[in-house]
Amino acid sequence: MHRLRLLAGAGTALRRSLDHFVRSLTRSIRLGRITSLCLFWLSYIDRILDPRHSLDASSSVFFLGRKSAVSITEAQIIDYHGGM
Repeated sequence: MHRLRLLAGAGTALRRSLDHFVRSLTRSIRLGRITSLCLFWLSYIDRILDPRHSLDASSSVFFLGRKSAVSITEAQIIDYHGGM
């Protein structure tokens, strides 16, 4: 049994990146936070994005599983990934 779940997808990653981009550009934490607040809706878009595409750009993923007695090949690991 295993599960790979997306916690914060591409929309949230984009919002956080733009927050830090504005902070770097303006040297202002306040402007970065304002930018993040104005773009809050990007996090809600994660709910409608295709998880297979969003997985590669996500900022938070967790894996829940248990150790198997059988090893898998590198090709099987890549197939399991599920991202694009």
